[in-house]
Amino acid sequence: MAHNVINARTQTNANAHDAKAYARGSLTLFGQKRLDAIFEAVRHSTYSPAARLAKMHGITDRTVRSDIARINNVLENHGAYIDIKRGEGYHLVVQDEQLYEDFIASTRGRGAGEPDLSSADDRIRFLLNALLMADDYQSYDQIADAIYVGENTLQNYIRQIKDILADYDLALLVKAGFGVKVLGREDDRRRCFMDRVVIRNMRSYVKGFSDDETRLFPDIDLGSLERIVRGHMEHSDIVTTDYGFKNLLMHTALMVSRIMHGCPVETSEDAETSSRVSLFLEGTCRDLEREFGISICEAERGYLLLHILSNTNLDRLGIDNQLFRSDVDALLEVVVQNYGFDLRDDAELKRNLLMHLSSTFSSKDLKIIKKNPLLNTIRSSFPLAFEIALASTSKVFDTEPYTLSEDEVGYVALHIGAAIERRTPRNRPLHKVVLVCGSGNSIASMLESRLLTYFGDRITIARSISYREFCELDAANLADTAFVVTTVPIEHCPLPRVLVDFSLSAQDTETISRMLNSIEEQATSLVGAFFDQELFCHITKPAGKGEVLEKLCDMLRNQGITDESFLSSVLEREALSDTTMDPLFAIPHSLSPSSTKTKVAVALLDQPLDWSAGSKEVRIVFLLAVQAGDRVNIEYLYDLLLSITNDRRLQHDILSSQGFADFLAILDRKAQEHA
Repeated sequence: MAHNVINARTQTNANAHDAKAYARGSLTLFGQKRLDAIFEAVRHSTYSPAARLAKMHGITDRTVRSDIARINNVLENHGAYIDIKRGEGYHLVVQDEQLYEDFIASTRGRGAGEPDLSSADDRIRFLLNALLMADDYQSYDQIADAIYVGENTLQNYIRQIKDILADYDLALLVKAGFGVKVLGREDDRRRCFMDRVVIRNMRSYVKGFSDDETRLFPDIDLGSLERIVRGHMEHSDIVTTDYGFKNLLMHTALMVSRIMHGCPVETSEDAETSSRVSLFLEGTCRDLEREFGISICEAERGYLLLHILSNTNLDRLGIDNQLFRSDVDALLEVVVQNYGFDLRDDAELKRNLLMHLSSTFSSKDLKIIKKNPLLNTIRSSFPLAFEIALASTSKVFDTEPYTLSEDEVGYVALHIGAAIERRTPRNRPLHKVVLVCGSGNSIASMLESRLLTYFGDRITIARSISYREFCELDAANLADTAFVVTTVPIEHCPLPRVLVDFSLSAQDTETISRMLNSIEEQATSLVGAFFDQELFCHITKPAGKGEVLEKLCDMLRNQGITDESFLSSVLEREALSDTTMDPLFAIPHSLSPSSTKTKVAVALLDQPLDWSAGSKEVRIVFLLAVQAGDRVNIEYLYDLLLSITNDRRLQHDILSSQGFADFLAILDRKAQEHA
């Protein structure tokens, strides 16, 4: 019988007042989740500008100041306070190291016994976990009592859960007088659990097991499980990333938990394995059986094997990388013809693409579905690289089974983006920097390339390593290192550190610039070259997506910039992937560059536009008409689009513009700020 998460929760909540406090999220470090988040942002950054904190939480600078004061009311009794430095931002000052460390240590277990149910997403995730893990009916009364909601709200949650389950070939059976129950295959339940219940936050996910993850597996000693898997991985000389290792641990914990509760997988795919993999698999299964008192059948061994292959750096089927050489050559030919970036002589790019493609297609042969947890970040932070990857791969890999999903295209975009960044000339650096990234070689390579592009005349990357490898370094290994750039929070770091996002946001580059005494850049605004009065419209009445696209295409065609086929190409591109950059801003464009010049047709809407399933509030539409091979203008244009995406105030200024002249002046001022 599978364990009943809802019953377990209701039985342990004897004190209803405390339970509701947890549901509201009030039992937190500083009494409110937002205060906790602000404190974490400040303590893990060199400086945190008020504007950045305000943007992160959708509040005003004044509210930030008020929140900081409330945090300091708590910290003042524990040897620390948050101060502000003019022109830099907020930073943590520790006066009594021991008192402060005791405070942090004492709060680590706070609320560990209860899930956070303070948001609708949290409650849906809790319910999804409960329903996936149960093999019997869950009554509506049980569910409502567990998450403290009324009948109408619960019915809304159930509808959303039905939609989620449908994506995994699962169904929610409703039976009068009994409640609800999930129907479907065990392997589909597990896929849904890993995708929708486990929180794979890129910064914290790789740092051990969180309280939330411990609650997901209350009957498993996760520390023992990790020691077993890590020991056999090292003994078998199998290499993986921090992220891949954590994924494998979570899949293994899920397997053990489901076997313990009598819910094994029914079947699994056969896969060829090397002697190293067989050694790892057999040793791991033997020790798991002994530690947890279970029996791992052949189907479960196959399940574990697939996730070993999916999350480690192995040549899974011995596929010859050279099989895809002609495809890579064709892909790079599309890139140079359509976008003007000649990457055909980049040996590193070719090598990376060959390795990635062989890995991807061998995974597809094994029916391994690899999600890209950074897809949304890649699309929004590297739109040009993503667009180049999407357009080129859709032309070269257009026949099953050799096609690429949007998740897989995201990884190709990282390699192409890194190659584009490498093309920028660099002077000899002065400062040695250690880069810590727990998300794998492709992401580390992209981040390293961006760092060197921005700061190549000031820094050299002394080493690029995982979080675990960094923790094992001694002082001698860090000699002459100026500072650490990391995507993972590092406590007690022996060197100055800058915590950055994988996408290396504008705020991140500003922080690094200050540490390097700033970098002066000169740029010339080319805004006026892209926008014309005849390509600008303000739509006051409600309009549909198709209507807006037709209007903008007509404007471009009337100016001789595009022809009649442009609209169909735009719609073809829309069918491949969402073109929204953020909730307010969309950048539709054709699948391939085909315009006589690079221009932008603009529509500003008074009424929100339902653009796609996840973007229903679009009010700024930039229809891009790109000339094939126009590399310089394409690069500049996408930099401008990125600056609009990252600046919510600029978006509101654009929407408030009084005609084309005012609109152009707003964009020009923004360009001058970056000059």
